[in-house]
Amino acid sequence: MQNHRDPIAQLLNLHHVLEVEHDDGDKGNFLFGWQCENPFAGDLLAATRDRSRALNHIQYTYLEEDSALITEIRSAHRHLDGIEPCDVFCGAGATALLVTFAAYLRMKRIQEIYFVPPIYFSAHFALRLFGIHARPVSGRHAFEDSFTMNLPSKESVLLLTDPIWYTGVPIPGRVLGEIRQWQEKTGSIAFVDGSFQYMPWNNIVSEKSAQLDPSRTVRLVSPSKSLCVAGYRFAYVLIPLPWRTDFSHTYTNIYASACVDTIAFAHEAVAAMVGRQLTNRLVTLATSRHRDLRSKGKIHSVLQATCGYFVFEELKFDLPAGYVRMGGEYFDQPRYPGYTRINLLSPSFHLLQE
Repeated sequence: MQNHRDPIAQLLNLHHVLEVEHDDGDKGNFLFGWQCENPFAGDLLAATRDRSRALNHIQYTYLEEDSALITEIRSAHRHLDGIEPCDVFCGAGATALLVTFAAYLRMKRIQEIYFVPPIYFSAHFALRLFGIHARPVSGRHAFEDSFTMNLPSKESVLLLTDPIWYTGVPIPGRVLGEIRQWQEKTGSIAFVDGSFQYMPWNNIVSEKSAQLDPSRTVRLVSPSKSLCVAGYRFAYVLIPLPWRTDFSHTYTNIYASACVDTIAFAHEAVAAMVGRQLTNRLVTLATSRHRDLRSKGKIHSVLQATCGYFVFEELKFDLPAGYVRMGGEYFDQPRYPGYTRINLLSPSFHLLQE
């Protein structure tokens, strides 16, 4: 029976209903979903296939044993952030790493963490699966003008999902600065799910979550999502050095080895992140579509997206009868009635152009 007093249970139930009763939003292809069109991916896919052919398709292979890949990611973040990561751990997709994080906390006998809403629904699912209680530190989202945090005074773990994933609006630098000060004061860990970062609309890469204390911060980066090539599952976390052994042990015992196509894609995806050509073309397409919709009065929002390919807007356009929307209720966001998430790269974007 659904617990109507438990907002997280209600949130998870909404996603369950979307999956069971609405075919997961036409398998994610609906206008508000997660599937994307990417007409610019040809070179990346070809390079991945070429690299894959040269790899060993017989033996087990492990992402964490690919020292060249780790070196490439370190170099990428020196270039993108101007900061050397303490350590890097790679996995087959962002969700796998979120689940590993929850399992790692359980292994460390951490039973309670804190979070800045909203966090990705898969993170809520994983935390509950491993019996970890998550307490919100605010009743608002980080981009809202009225946002404040009630951070614990003890050493703790704080989980954030960058709201780019539904609004296109990143965590403000002032909020991250406050979290950095809290880390220094309490010795606490911050986990930032930044799966849709590194897609700034002004093409100036300045990722503010890099300002957090790298010795006390886990940052999740998903090239599969930011490059819109979800057929290959690759993501990684920048982790404190002491996390390496136990985090790797946890991941490997849940997910084991990686397929060679994932490893091939990982190398090419990191190079594409640094090269920026593919990202810039995706951003140009997303922003041009957004400007066109705004100029024609088909969408409206008091929020101004600056990153990624999702926006959170009031849709002033009639869709087919019964078309499922992803309003604020899917993102623990009740303060923007009538708003819905829109995927500017959706395979169903044509519905807004008719």
